Amino acid sequence: MNSCGPGAWTAPFVFSTAAKTCLALESTDVPKPITSNGTPTVESKIQVFAGGPISELKIKNFEGNHQFFKDLSASIISPGGKEVLLFDNKCGSYSGNFRLGFEDAAPNAFGCPPPQNGNPYRPEGLLSAFKGEDATGNWILRVKDKAISSGGQINGFAIEFCSDIALNPPVLIHNNALQLAPGSNAPLTTSLLLAEDANTAPGSLIFTLMSTPAQGELQRAWAGALNVGDQFSQADIDNGAIRYFDYGSGSPADQFRFSVSDGEGGLVADTFRIAPFALSADAPEATLDFFLAPNPTPGQVLLRLAEPLPANARVFLTNLAGQQLRSWQWNAGVQADVLDLTGLANGVYLVSVQSGKAVGIRKVVKQQ
Repeated sequence: MNSCGPGAWTAPFVFSTAAKTCLALESTDVPKPITSNGTPTVESKIQVFAGGPISELKIKNFEGNHQFFKDLSASIISPGGKEVLLFDNKCGSYSGNFRLGFEDAAPNAFGCPPPQNGNPYRPEGLLSAFKGEDATGNWILRVKDKAISSGGQINGFAIEFCSDIALNPPVLIHNNALQLAPGSNAPLTTSLLLAEDANTAPGSLIFTLMSTPAQGELQRAWAGALNVGDQFSQADIDNGAIRYFDYGSGSPADQFRFSVSDGEGGLVADTFRIAPFALSADAPEATLDFFLAPNPTPGQVLLRLAEPLPANARVFLTNLAGQQLRSWQWNAGVQADVLDLTGLANGVYLVSVQSGKAVGIRKVVKQQ
């Protein structure tokens, strides 16, 4: 919806976001002296024992001191031998301490004097060059002193690795249409709907309804209709607890949308279809429109048709299991009458009106 007006509703859909895990490791072989004799190269190493594909890498808390900071250059080297320059030939007149970090997304490169705040700055090379490499192995911080007669010390550094977690979705082994007679009910068996996940038990594979059937309803353990957002598990399907109840209108097809999640971010969505058997040659050719009031009702309910009956009709009251409980005969020309539901248990029932090849069906709630 925007200033131009509302748009049409889309079909329901589902999505998941990528998860990221990060690990920070500090060097343990410091301090490392930088002698004033010659032009030494000093290295500090961090060993990563269990890594993974890198999605992002940051250098943190690179700290130390040096006379004539301009003499230094620093780079980071991956276990695979790739080298990225962090800085070189910076701050010619500075002597003293430094403490800073490096990441590609930092807003600025560091200025002079060298920072001592530990904040991140952009490196001269791109740390994204390591993207996709396996983090496992030895990572080397290499610091070169390019001039004689000045020295210092490397006191530490840390590396933060981030990896995208692979979200492996459940697999739909079966998603086959349910067929049943109009007005009846049947369970969703594993031969019809079955999801599996390599490391998730059936009780933890969760189905979420994204839409509900239009010509019937879905129930869990005979406990009333499931609504959009309600959930059940693969274990419920395995145990025969999920049933579809057809309203008996003779509609050629029905369906509902669902998603399946494994509790670890894996997600899959699809449509389950219902195909009621045809009502034979007497299938309805028209729909009878009527309303029921009051609904819910404590006992009696008025059934009023949109127009008088053109021919004799039968009115049936059934439960959601498809069992006929009561029936009434109406003559042509009748438009309204009272149905007596006293003596029935509280719950949901179906009222159907059949006149020739015209049929209408509505739900009524008996509630004391």
